[in-house]
Amino acid sequence: MLVTRYGNECIKPFLDPFTRIQDVSKEYIDSFLNTLCYFYPDFIGDYFKLFITALQRVSYEYLRTKG
Repeated sequence: MLVTRYGNECIKPFLDPFTRIQDVSKEYIDSFLNTLCYFYPDFIGDYFKLFITALQRVSYEYLRTKG
């Protein structure tokens, strides 16, 4: 286990991506998808939005169990 080997200093860098995904706003996602949909079909953007929303939800739940 990493904590046993490296101590508590390895926890924050590991959890940072789970925290940072929470900071991605819906407006930023919509802006990104507008650009994406110029090059790819709309269903790609719809799938990406569902993926990011699910990722944010699961990350939030994971952080609640760790905090």
